[in-house]
Amino acid sequence: MEYLVTGGEMSLEDKLQVLTDAAKYDVACTSSGVERKGDGKRIGNCVAAGICHSFSGDGRCISLLKILLTNECIYDCKYCRNRNSNDIPRATFTPDEICTLTMEFYRRNYIEGLFLSSGILQNPTFTMELIFRTVWLLRNKYRFNGYVHVKTIPGAAPEMIEQTGFLADRMSVNLELPTAEGLHTLAPNKHRKSILTPMRQVQNGIRNNRNDLVLYRNAPKFVAGGQSTQMIIGATPESDYQIINVAESLYRKFDLKRVFYSAFVNEGDMVKPYLTGDGAGGFWKEDVFTPEAAQKVLDGLYQVVEDPEGTAHEAYRSEYRLAGKTGTAEIKDSKEDTDGTELGWFVGMSGEDTEKPLLIVMMIEDVKGRGGSHYVIPKAMKGFDVYNKTDEGEAEHEG
Repeated sequence: MEYLVTGGEMSLEDKLQVLTDAAKYDVACTSSGVERKGDGKRIGNCVAAGICHSFSGDGRCISLLKILLTNECIYDCKYCRNRNSNDIPRATFTPDEICTLTMEFYRRNYIEGLFLSSGILQNPTFTMELIFRTVWLLRNKYRFNGYVHVKTIPGAAPEMIEQTGFLADRMSVNLELPTAEGLHTLAPNKHRKSILTPMRQVQNGIRNNRNDLVLYRNAPKFVAGGQSTQMIIGATPESDYQIINVAESLYRKFDLKRVFYSAFVNEGDMVKPYLTGDGAGGFWKEDVFTPEAAQKVLDGLYQVVEDPEGTAHEAYRSEYRLAGKTGTAEIKDSKEDTDGTELGWFVGMSGEDTEKPLLIVMMIEDVKGRGGSHYVIPKAMKGFDVYNKTDEGEAEHEG
């Protein structure tokens, strides 16, 4: 096929800088959900526990090569940095350039997989065909066997989506905004039906593939890691209740692995991330949510710990206040799978009533049968207690 390459005079390094920066707004930092051992013939493997992620100062996930095929786009969505009316540097990779970058980065142990998204070049089917061509070359010409997550392009020909699904480990189509009304307001060229149609196609393809695998052990797998989506929160005035209802409906109706959306922080302002103590700090985006909404969420997180019925009440300490959130992530092949493992999570935050704020995030693998997230909480609390020199912490420290 013919490739329309913008930024043709740019070096590969310059393209990489433009298209990795453009990809940082697409969320993909999650476990792969796929287990595939090395076969001795191709390069790479996938581990069911997922790819281990690190984050750079601008928020990029640096264990996946996370790039756009192109930041050219025929649409003018008001919330998107890559909208066609925005005056920014533009670039487009060829499929072979993406394959070369992926293989060279993998050989240097910089990455463990590829996350590939894209603006819409010419039309959705043309863009999806470029994505398919890229992954086909990566799997067949370059023999790459590692994790690959690609975006499903709404409006693309169904056969292109299907062919790509037999090559990718995970696919995701962005819901964009929580409601059809919000989408019509900020992205009038996009329609809810065109987004949900490929989401349904991938769901049905995964279900049908399970039957094929029962009958034919060596049948190719279709999107073995499942599909996910993301919503942009704060650009339109939906309530938290509406957003949660939309997410719950997507999980229930489309068998999604994850729905991604933005976090509530700092009275509605989003902190600019950095890695070291001498980072620049400051806010990345301001007024993402109202202070009232952020305070409501914070009060709820305190109740998770302070309410006797809260899921993290065992973390309660009379000496200082703690906000918290528990969670359990199931790693399994299907809803019916009862043999999968579990990851236990606990996120705790102290500081509102102390001069020494502290945030601890802890995840422990394989907590199935050991209490789930409740296995994690006491271990995380050792850090809080020592840090705040409580009776529990002093006893633990002396022991």
